[in-house]
Amino acid sequence: YADGITYRVLNVDDQLQRQTLLIRMQPGAIYRSHPHDIDEECLVIEGDLQFGDLVLRAGDFHLAHAGTVHQTGVSTAGCLLHVVVGMEL
Repeated sequence: YADGITYRVLNVDDQLQRQTLLIRMQPGAIYRSHPHDIDEECLVIEGDLQFGDLVLRAGDFHLAHAGTVHQTGVSTAGCLLHVVVGMEL
């Protein structure tokens, strides 16, 4: 992760190779571009998150399919996210 971004692991599913995270981004924090080896689920609990032209706000859900690449993400006001991602092997 990067400056201004913290996370807490809520659950690890070794069988499915997935983990559930609570991620907090401070205002202006930048989340680097990244590929997805499996589907990634993201629910914005509070604040905002933007990936290119895609702007997510509190209550928005985003599914990034396996094989896709997220553009660099930025949060203007800061945000709290519930994210389900693949585990790095």
